[in-house]
Amino acid sequence: MSKRQGLPVDLTEEQIDEFGREMDAIYYETLESRGEKDRLYILRLIRTQRSMALVGRLVIYASLFLLPAWGHALAGWPSTLIVMALGVILLGLAKILENMEIGHNAMHGQWDWMQDPALDSATYDWDNTCPGREWKHSHNYMHHTYTNIVGMDRDVGYSILRM
Repeated sequence: MSKRQGLPVDLTEEQIDEFGREMDAIYYETLESRGEKDRLYILRLIRTQRSMALVGRLVIYASLFLLPAWGHALAGWPSTLIVMALGVILLGLAKILENMEIGHNAMHGQWDWMQDPALDSATYDWDNTCPGREWKHSHNYMHHTYTNIVGMDRDVGYSILRM
């Protein structure tokens, strides 16, 4: 085998085949390791995310009772804004969990093995910058096929959305 120019490592065909076997072994080991612990993890995460979103909304609503117009001892703009900010932070964290941990992984098919319709990659959708169908093409295909290639990987060049 001739030395390949520009590559940091020159592997023989046997080394490449061995590397492939090692990657396959990791893949099958991962498939075999999925189970109840993983199922409980994602279900607990979904409950946490939904609880944070609900509590965040309730906290924002409760902050309205701290407006100066109510005239009680705790009423005032500082307390209103602090409580409202807490609610906004909770909503923000819930959204991050939904998009990055639940939705991203569901649309990659990570949870398809559970056969849970709520986490099925074929039907899962979210309220993000684009619908799930479009995200799957731009992320699952374009990004994972052409990672960091300017003009091909859409995760490169979204400016304020993705860097």
